[in-house]
Formats: sequence, C-alpha cells, structure tokens
Amino acid sequence: MKQVSLKNLALFSLLFLLLFSSTISAADQDFDYISKNVNSPFSLAAATPPVFYDTFYVCPGDSIYDTLLYSCWNVTDPQVVFEITSGPGSFTTEIVPTSDSIFGYYAYVPQTEGDISVAYMLVDGRGDTLFYSHNYTVYFNSQQPVIQDQSFSSVACDLTAMRELQIVATDSSASGLTYSLLSGQGSINALTGLLSYQPDTSGIFEFVVAVENGCGADTATVIDSVHLNTPPQVFCYDSLVTLCQVEEICFDVLGVDVDGDPVQI
Repeated sequence: MKQVSLKNLALFSLLFLLLFSSTISAADQDFDYISKNVNSPFSLAAATPPVFYDTFYVCPGDSIYDTLLYSCWNVTDPQVVFEITSGPGSFTTEIVPTSDSIFGYYAYVPQTEGDISVAYMLVDGRGDTLFYSHNYTVYFNSQQPVIQDQSFSSVACDLTAMRELQIVATDSSASGLTYSLLSGQGSINALTGLLSYQPDTSGIFEFVVAVENGCGADTATVIDSVHLNTPPQVFCYDSLVTLCQVEEICFDVLGVDVDGDPVQI
C-alpha cells in the first residue's frame, strides 16, 4: 500500500509541476496588457492588428503620428479613459458609440533621432484597465538630395529607337528619391530616374530634372548630344567608252559621307 501511495504522490507532483510550468509559460507570453479582470472585454478592433513597433523617416521639425482603435465595453460611460501615462507627445480621443469603439490620435515632434517609448492606458465602462507600451523609432532625413548636371552622347545609324538616359542623384536619407522632368521632351520614371525620349534629328537636346526626398529638392540640367550617322554616298564614272580591242579602262569612284566621316572604298 505504501508503494501505491508513493506512486500516486509522484504522479500528482508531476502533474502539478506540468500544470504550473504551463501556467507560467502562458503568463510570460501575455505581455501586451495587464487587466484587473481575467474576463476583460478589451480587444483590438477588426482590421487593426497590434503593431507595437513603428519606424518613421521624417524631416527635422515634422511630427510623427499614430492612430489607435480599440473596442471598448460601454464606451459612452463617463469613467471611460484613454490616455498617455508616460512618454512625450499629445493624445486626443474620439468615441464612436455606434460601434462601441474609441480612437486615439497620437502626435509628437521628435527633437532627436532614436527610440521613443509611450505608455497608453484604457479604462472601459466597467473599470477594467488595459496598459501597454508602444515604441517608435525616428530617423531624420537631415539633408536634401544632390543632383549634378549630366551629359550624354550617342552616335546612331537611325533614330527609330528610344533614347534612355539614366539620371543619377545622391541622397543620405532612407526615404527614397522622387524624380520629375521640369522641361524637355519625353518622360522620366519617378522612382528610378530613367529618362526616355525620341530624338527626331541630330542635335543637342536639353532637359531640366528635379529630385526630392520630402525634406528638400535639387535640380540639374541634362544634355544629350545625338549624332545621326547616315550612310555614305558613292558616285561612279558615268560615260560611254568605245573600244576597238580589249583594253584596260580606268576611272575614279568617289565616295562621300555627308557627316564628314572618313570613307573607305
């Protein structure tokens, strides 16, 4: 009987340890909020998944923004509170009674680059409380882009193909560049800076291109020199020669290139 009791005691201890370990593990994973009531009705509204880390690329002096949307029990109750408990910035709310939800609008003008941590608190109509922290990472687009004047040239046997010129600019920010064509024929890809146009004759074609990154802009002049290399012309001896016997006839053949290029016959 003692052996049976010991076995039962061992099994009970093992089950208790497994249950305790499982409870601790589940609690460790529940880090997004702390509720006074395990049956708290708080839930994120549909189509608003919790994103607890956001990265912003802004110009110095510009604000970062965030919009929060929660379902809230009895949202019109006077004790409902949605506010910042710690961290910089301003916060306003908007209640939507028809859907029992509440919007929160966060704004802040960062003074330096880096991480910003903001703690929010939401109290519903039954007094249940939700806490969570939201982290924002800020990078400054501190310099405007730079684009230099650029020149291109081409020698073509015909002008049926489109000319494509890859415009190059530099930018220290991570937000990306936007190109635009201010003057000149054709078009430019706003994301890649590839300028395309159809020349109709030999000559020099001029364009003005702008590039901006949200914090500043720069412009440059682009010159494309197009030379149409036309085929050479041949002028042969054109005369009637009458021979009484077999003789050697010599005459000049003239080759001319209207583009002034050397001609080999």
